[in-house]
Amino acid sequence: LEGRFEAVEPMGGLDVLAHFIVGLLVEYKRLPREGPYEVARRAYVYRDLSWSDYLDVLRVLEDARLVGYDEESGLLYLRRGAFQYYYENLSTIPDEVSWRVFDAKSGHIIGRLDESFVMDLEEGMEFVMNGRSWIVLKIDDEARLLKVRESRSLESAIPSWEGEMIPVPFRVALDVGRLKRELAFDFEKAKDLLKGVEFKEGELKRAFEEIKDEPFSTDRDIVVESTPKVTIIHADFGNRANEALGRLVHSFLILRYGRVFSVRAQAHAVVFKTPFQLNPDEVKGYLYQEPESLEFIVSRAMRDSHAYRWRMMNVAKRFGALRKDAKIRRIERLFEGTVIERETLNELYHDKVDVKKGELVLEMLKRGTLRVKTELRKEPSRLARLNMSVGGEFLLSGALERDEILELFKKRLLNHEVVLVCTNCGWNSKTKVSRLKERIKYWECPRCGSKMLAVAHPIDAEEFLPVLKKVRHGRPLDKKEERTYRKLLKAADLIDSYGFDAVLALASYGTGPDTAARILAQYKGDALLVALMERERQFIRTRRFWVDKKEEKETEGEPHQ
Repeated sequence: LEGRFEAVEPMGGLDVLAHFIVGLLVEYKRLPREGPYEVARRAYVYRDLSWSDYLDVLRVLEDARLVGYDEESGLLYLRRGAFQYYYENLSTIPDEVSWRVFDAKSGHIIGRLDESFVMDLEEGMEFVMNGRSWIVLKIDDEARLLKVRESRSLESAIPSWEGEMIPVPFRVALDVGRLKRELAFDFEKAKDLLKGVEFKEGELKRAFEEIKDEPFSTDRDIVVESTPKVTIIHADFGNRANEALGRLVHSFLILRYGRVFSVRAQAHAVVFKTPFQLNPDEVKGYLYQEPESLEFIVSRAMRDSHAYRWRMMNVAKRFGALRKDAKIRRIERLFEGTVIERETLNELYHDKVDVKKGELVLEMLKRGTLRVKTELRKEPSRLARLNMSVGGEFLLSGALERDEILELFKKRLLNHEVVLVCTNCGWNSKTKVSRLKERIKYWECPRCGSKMLAVAHPIDAEEFLPVLKKVRHGRPLDKKEERTYRKLLKAADLIDSYGFDAVLALASYGTGPDTAARILAQYKGDALLVALMERERQFIRTRRFWVDKKEEKETEGEPHQ
C-alpha cells in the first residue's frame, strides 16, 4: 500500500543466453556473429552484457558442437544436436529426481528425498526424516544414494520437509536490529517504528525484558557469543549476507583447526557447533577483513560443497555442455576457469550468498560504524538457544558426534595396547597408551638412551622387529622392508615432534604415520580427537573386510587388531 517493495535483482543468466542463441539459429539457420549479441542487449537483463562474456558463451556452444562459426563468411550456423538441446532445455527448472536414503545399520532403504533438499546436505550433516534424526555418512552422486545412520541429536538437524525458505532481506533484518536498539534505549521511539503493525505493548515489553540482560545484536552491533559447544555470531543482516559472513569465518576456522565445525546461517545469527570453546576475540578478528577479499574467500569455500557441484551440473546441462542424463565425479575440476564456473557462482551469489551486502558489512566494520562485542559464557543465552533450535538452510559440512561419544572414544584410545620400539637398538615393550602420558616427559630407551622411540600396534611390531634386526646387523633390505623401516622412523619422528598427541594418533584405528602426520599438522586438543574419530569412521566405511594379513600390511596406515 505504501509502495515499498523488495528490490528486484534481475540477472542476465549466461546459460539462458546460450539457449537464446541456439533458438535464433533454429529460426534463421545462419546469422552474423554479432547478431544475437545485438538482439540480447536490447533486453533489460542483458543491457550490460559484455562482448567478452558473449564470446565465452559462443565458445562453450562450439565446444559442445551445437553451434559453428564460419570465419570466411563471418556467420554462425547450427550443428548436429542443436535441436535436441534446444527442446530439452525449454525450462530452466532442473529435472527433479529423488534420492534413496540407505540406513547403514539396518541395511535397508528407509525413504526418499528430493534432489533439491539433498543439494544442501554435506557428509556429516544431520536431518530429520520419518520423525527421527539421521547423520549423513556418504553422498553417492552416481547412484543418487544417501548413506546415513541414526543420530540421537535433534537440535542441529533440519527437517526433510522444509522446502526452500524465503530469505529475510538485508534491509528488513537491519530494521529488526534497529528496533532492538531502540527498545533498549527509547521505548517510545521503538513503538514509532512499529506504526502500521498490530502489537500489544505489554507483550513487546515482556519480550524485551527476557533478553535485555543478555547479549543481542543491533543495527550497530555484532555480538560473538562463545559457549563450550556452540559459538553464535548475532548479526542482523539477513540470511544471504549472514551466509557470506559464515563462509568467511568458517574458512579461517578450517585453516586453523580443520573441518571439525558445522555452521548454519540465519536471518539474525550464524551458529557454529564446535568441539571445544572458541575464543570469541579470535572469531571477532576473522570478521575484520578487507571487503575486497570476501568474494575470493567465499567462492573458494563454496567450491568444495555438494550444493556447488549440483548447481554446476545443472548449469552445464543448460549450456549444452553435458547431456541431460550425465553423471560426473568432481565436475568442479572439469569446468574450472570457464564461463560455466562463473555462471554457477553468479547463481549462488544471487540465490544464496549475498557477497555485496557482506562486503558492505565488512566496510562498516572497517569504518567503525559497526562494532563487534564478545561474550564468553558457560551456557547459551536465550537468543542463542532460539537460533540453535531453528533449522537453517544451505548448511556447511562437519557436524559432530555427541560429547559422550567423544569421551568414550578418548577412553578407548587410552586403553589400547601398543608396543614401544626403539629404532636404534631394537628394544621393545608392550604397554597401554594411558601409561605413556606421563612417560612422554622422560622419553628415552631404557637400554641405549635413544629418544627415537616409536609406537606400533602389536601385529605391526611383529613386522618391524625383524627389519630392525637386519638394520642393526648391516644386512641389506628389500623394497618392502625399506618401506617398513621408513614407516617406523617416521612414527618416531612424529612422537619427537608432537609428543603424546602423536601417540594417540598412531594408536587410533586406521591412522598410519603418513595419515597421522597430516592430521597432527592441522589439529590439536579436542579437535584432534574429533579428527581421529572421523578418520576411523571413514576407514571403516571404505574398508569392508580384511581378507589376509599380507594385504593389510601392504597398505600404509592400516592398523591391526
